[in-house]
Amino acid sequence: MTTNQNKRGDAETQSKAVKGVLRFVVVAALGFVAVFLNGCFTSEDPFYEEKQIIQDDRITGTYEDRQDQSSWFVERSQDATGKYRLILTDGSSARSELIGTLFRLDDILYMDLFPLSDSGMRHDAGGPPTVSELLHLTLYERRHLVMKVDLSETNFVFWIPSSKGIAAAAKLSPDLKVKPGAVGPVITFVGSTKDAQAYLRKFGTNSIVFDQKGQMTKSGKSGGKQ
Repeated sequence: MTTNQNKRGDAETQSKAVKGVLRFVVVAALGFVAVFLNGCFTSEDPFYEEKQIIQDDRITGTYEDRQDQSSWFVERSQDATGKYRLILTDGSSARSELIGTLFRLDDILYMDLFPLSDSGMRHDAGGPPTVSELLHLTLYERRHLVMKVDLSETNFVFWIPSSKGIAAAAKLSPDLKVKPGAVGPVITFVGSTKDAQAYLRKFGTNSIVFDQKGQMTKSGKSGGKQ
C-alpha cells in the first residue's frame, strides 16, 4: 500500500471516528436539540393548520442542562397567538430563539419548531460541538421541524426519527428524498401542509420511524421574562 493510500485510509478512519463521537455526543450529552439532530423531518411550510393548534401550558418553564451549561426557557408567545417562545441560552452569550406550535393531528400531539433568531454560537476549543453550534448548523435554512410530544407538569417527552427511522420512512415512501444533515440525515417534505400531514398520518403511529425518544425535565426555577 502506498503512502497516499495509507493517508487516505487514516483520514477515512478518522472521519468515521469523528462521526461516531458526534453521534455519541448527540444522544448522550446534549439533550433536547442534539437528540433530534440525530435525524429529523423538516418542511418549508408549517406542519399544522390553524384549526389544529392547541395550547398546553404544562410546556412552559425552565429546563436546564448543567453539564452542558445550556438551558431552555419556554413561555407563551406575546406576538404569535396560541404559540410558544422557546429560548436557548448556551453559556454566557450564545442565545437562540424559536417559535413552537403545539398541534393535534388525529389523536397525536406534535410540536412544530421554527427558528426566529440567534445571537451566535458558543465554541469550546478542543471540545465537542456545543448545543448552540449544532442548533445553528441544522436550522440555518430556516425550515420547520416536527416532533411527537407528550407533556406532564414536570416533563417534556418527545419522539423524533433517528437515522434508522429516517431510513425506514424512505423505505415506506420511496418518493421521499433523504439528505445529509449537520449530524444525521434529514427528510424535507415538499408541497403543502396537507401533503406533509399525509406523511405524518402514515408515520405517526409507527415506532420504527419515530424511534428516538428524548426527555427534558424542568429545573424547578420559576418562569419569568427573558
